[in-house]
Amino acid sequence: MSSSPGGPRTPKGTPARKVSVPFTHSSPSSLKAGGTGASLSAGTVKAQLLGRNDESTYHRKLRLLLQDHARARNMWLQLVSFDGIKAARSLSLAWEDVDNARATPVGDSKDQDSDTVKAEAVYAREKATAVALELAEAAREDLEIILAKIQSQSSRLVVFLDQARALLSESVKAKGSEFVVEQPLWGTWTMDRFVQSLAESTTPYVLSTAHLIHLAARLSFYARDPSAEKENTATSTDDTASGVPISASSLFETDDDSAADLSPLDTRRTGGPIEPERRRAIKAHSEAVQAWARLPYLDEGPGQFLDQICEVEVGRWTER
Repeated sequence: MSSSPGGPRTPKGTPARKVSVPFTHSSPSSLKAGGTGASLSAGTVKAQLLGRNDESTYHRKLRLLLQDHARARNMWLQLVSFDGIKAARSLSLAWEDVDNARATPVGDSKDQDSDTVKAEAVYAREKATAVALELAEAAREDLEIILAKIQSQSSRLVVFLDQARALLSESVKAKGSEFVVEQPLWGTWTMDRFVQSLAESTTPYVLSTAHLIHLAARLSFYARDPSAEKENTATSTDDTASGVPISASSLFETDDDSAADLSPLDTRRTGGPIEPERRRAIKAHSEAVQAWARLPYLDEGPGQFLDQICEVEVGRWTER
């Protein structure tokens, strides 16, 4: 028996015990140093993963579906977080420009040329309003185009999930339930767990897409025309069937339409009066833009944990 100062006794000829933790990455400095612990950790991770030559067709198909799903999620987020929010804000501001054009003063001069001056002022106001409406319509079309792209990515997520579920059923028939439910594919996760995680990652994006469609509907109309609504009510009880669009204000009904519940940002820059129906639409537009930026159904970052697992476990994950 030999001993070292301050340390436990170790029998001669007994090799030092080596402890390794699966899927533990070493620091870059330790790897660079080339220490025994570093090589053990890297080698352990590599040994735990299924080798390339051992992969089956089901491994390769599932990896492609996981990669496609991750790309579609990233594209969805980019469209919503950059182009989408920009288009939503642009449309909201375009409606404000329409308000400012409509609020242009005409004047009440009593001079002999007052009629001519007033006519010119009215013409200038109507022309400015027409230009503002054209810009608002262009902004609305831009939002619709981006929303269609968002819906396309959401549909792709559902398609990839359906294909993964079909692959799961095919694997059960071909290789048995043990291969799907009990046997890990590359590291620790089974095929069944991967597919379940895909489903959990898809649902929030589908819900968020439906929410964005609802928000775009709020932003798409200037205000409800009370007189037109009364005429439509007399002829039909279904606004949608009669071809009359539902306005933004009708999607945000409240019992109190006074200005008391509006923030100072909801008033016009010109300080002119605002019709009650238009005031409701302003509030709806403001809250729609805020909700678009917040994305309440994606608070927990769905798909991030799945991506982290894929980066560690799925063989050849970065080969896209």
